[in-house]
Amino acid sequence: MHSVKGILQDHNYKKLIHIDSSIKYKKALIAYIIGYFYLHHEQDHTVIFNNIDNQLSIKFASELLISDVEILKQQDLIEQNNIHQLAILFGQPLPIIQSKLNGLSDNQFIFYH
Repeated sequence: MHSVKGILQDHNYKKLIHIDSSIKYKKALIAYIIGYFYLHHEQDHTVIFNNIDNQLSIKFASELLISDVEILKQQDLIEQNNIHQLAILFGQPLPIIQSKLNGLSDNQFIFYH
């Protein structure tokens, strides 16, 4: 059984995000939940996040958290395919970095910086 990582509450036009305080990558989780809200959420529903596995929401979070300019400044690490070092440098989990790099290679950008 997975523990609850976050909750998105939407009731009477009020939106609340609750996250587990022990989560290491709080900003990434918040960005993921915001992405889920804008891409998939229905009005007046509560969503519980046990897994971070929705690819569009991960992509949204990667674009929100890491600008194209910031990631392209790390061309040496990108060419070395050093994803772990990029994750440490940006303080983000691997799926966020991988999604951002996939967007660069596929020329799929959600936001232009």
